[in-house]
Amino acid sequence: MSGPHNAATYRLRAAQAYSSYTPSPNPDQARRAAFVRPIPTSSPSRFHVQRQLGCGAVALDLESFIEQYPHEAATYIFNRSPKLWNHRQIYAYADAYANHTLVIYIPPEVRLAEPIALHSLLDTCDAIDRYQAYKIVLGKQAQATIIDRYRATQGTHIRSATYHVGTRATLSVIQDHVTQGTAQLAMAQLVTCAGHSRFNMHCLIQPGLQNDSWFDLLLEEPEAQAYLRGIYALGQAAKLNIIAEQVHKAAHTTSEIQLNGCLAGQASADYQGRIHIATSAEHAVAAQRNSTLLVSDTARAVSVPTLEALAHNVHCVHASAVGSLDVNAIAYLVSRGIAESQARRMLIDGFLSASLGPCAMLEPVCETMLHRLQESS
Repeated sequence: MSGPHNAATYRLRAAQAYSSYTPSPNPDQARRAAFVRPIPTSSPSRFHVQRQLGCGAVALDLESFIEQYPHEAATYIFNRSPKLWNHRQIYAYADAYANHTLVIYIPPEVRLAEPIALHSLLDTCDAIDRYQAYKIVLGKQAQATIIDRYRATQGTHIRSATYHVGTRATLSVIQDHVTQGTAQLAMAQLVTCAGHSRFNMHCLIQPGLQNDSWFDLLLEEPEAQAYLRGIYALGQAAKLNIIAEQVHKAAHTTSEIQLNGCLAGQASADYQGRIHIATSAEHAVAAQRNSTLLVSDTARAVSVPTLEALAHNVHCVHASAVGSLDVNAIAYLVSRGIAESQARRMLIDGFLSASLGPCAMLEPVCETMLHRLQESS
């Protein structure tokens, strides 16, 4: 491939981004930056994948994607690299530099009837277990469902996901991240939506020792839509940090983030949310909600949603709440012959189910989550 958009250029840019990256003096950001440095950049091992997924969809390594699909690489990889996310996308750059990025490409007008099990693809690839990066690219009017399950019991793990949804395409992601023991997970996720596209995500987060998650929704063209619904449950001394951003750059765009969770034991959660409506995003609709249920006296939660609307004629909602179980509701259920422990579980189950919405694939994991949460409370 000729011209500036090729694999060698991307590797060089990734190496430069990594070497020039300077952690912020802010202690919180500096702590998160500590996750970046363990990534090996000297003598990177080769990572090669070439797999047909049916109907023209393919899974391949980043360099092969850039070489084999130059037009798509120029459109989705090079020309849509937001400068605002350098401090988070450093994960992707570093992994790309070591060529450990998996790309799933769904060509235009291809509609996959069966979901793609991303975790199965990553597990069978010759990649570094603790440093995973992947990109999902949907062409015009394509449609696909991605299932992403991730498990870890120890060590520091870094994952980076980028979803590029083409014009009038629809992408659904079902994400299930469960870490246990001393495992620490840092994950950055960026979604870019073209005109008339739709992105849906249902996610479940259950941290081990610590989890740092970034969710960035970027609506670039008119009539784009992005929806994220998720739940989290923490017990013992687990820590969760979430940063969620919705950036509207075009008119008549819609986004919604709803992330709710339960904390038991000495667990703590920190949620920082932001909605940004650019001057060009007239008639945008954006909502961001975060609610945390404390089921023990020692659990702690902080929730700070913010709003920056620079355009007129927009509809924006942002809300947060932190509270405990309703003692009156527990007393009512007990008076009907239900054991107190079961009553508490029913209330927690109702809270989480309403937050996540209908998602049959995550129901078994939710049951396990409730059991672990009950043990910690």
